[in-house]
Amino acid sequence: MGVLVITETKLEKIFPTNQFCIPGIKDPYRLDISGKSRGLLVYINEQIHSKQLEWVDIPNYIQVLVIQLNLKNTK
Repeated sequence: MGVLVITETKLEKIFPTNQFCIPGIKDPYRLDISGKSRGLLVYINEQIHSKQLEWVDIPNYIQVLVIQLNLKNTK
């Protein structure tokens, strides 16, 4: 698996991230939306270099996780 995105997670901060870990995959990037039936989980293979870009200014009414992937050095 390279990248897996799950939408409508309905997760809140009370659920620890380690609950959702998968062997061989980095800890998921999360966007929790409390009190609503929304939310995102993004899983990325541990061989793909990635980081979340939190400085990107996105309006809060849009559900977005901006993640930079470096596919140049992956196997």
